[in-house]
Amino acid sequence: MKKILVLLIFCGVLFSCDKSDDTENTELIGKWKLTEVLADPGDGSGTFHKVSSNKTIEFQPNGAITSNGSICEMLGETTIPSSGTYSYPTQL
Repeated sequence: MKKILVLLIFCGVLFSCDKSDDTENTELIGKWKLTEVLADPGDGSGTFHKVSSNKTIEFQPNGAITSNGSICEMLGETTIPSSGTYSYPTQL
């Protein structure tokens, strides 16, 4: 009985694996322009407001991120470029 139970568990684990889990999420890849910012007083009741900005941020497939301004600040000067890296969170 134990052997059958172990075999069933092994088969369940084996067939629950899917090759599609290895595909990259490419929805983020590309160049993005800042058009709105979130104004939130800290209680979750915030709203988005349109802004006029030249700020851009680009996500590259190799995990690099570049911006024409500070990555840490949404608004501000776009004269000093910045860069960094990103990664997708792993699924639990």
